[in-house]
Amino acid sequence: MKKLLATTLALLSATAFADTKVDTPTESHVQDKQPFAMIRVFDTSGKEPKLMDGNRLSRHKSRQVCVFVANVPIQEQNLFAEYFQAPKPMKIHFEGANVQAEDNQKNYLISFNMTKEQIVDDIVSQCWTFTKNDPIGTYKLDVQFNDIVFKGLEFKVLK
Repeated sequence: MKKLLATTLALLSATAFADTKVDTPTESHVQDKQPFAMIRVFDTSGKEPKLMDGNRLSRHKSRQVCVFVANVPIQEQNLFAEYFQAPKPMKIHFEGANVQAEDNQKNYLISFNMTKEQIVDDIVSQCWTFTKNDPIGTYKLDVQFNDIVFKGLEFKVLK
């Protein structure tokens, strides 16, 4: 099954979302100054992405799931890595990244280098789009930005 994992690198996703006020971490999150990661789901059927409630998305609607990382030290060159666990075997294509699949084809390590210029407003973001070919169920995600690791993020893909 060919996985269409449409991704928008941090520069593109952060830029696309920069015009809206509801799509990135809230001001109170950023002001807290503690490093954090969060998952958000967006309706992308309109001109501008619209924040949805919860961490569920339909693979048959215009939706994106995004992970945001903030309040982390940003260097000139940064490592952004995701340990992605799917509910069933799938294939992932991630342009511009190093993708390593485990033998079960359910778990993937996706990593790439980001420059400081690719990070808008000190918020790192990565978004995905799912298609009807992707498995439904709960996806788990651990994220690493340089030396900081965030574990236990998850979202659910519905029919």
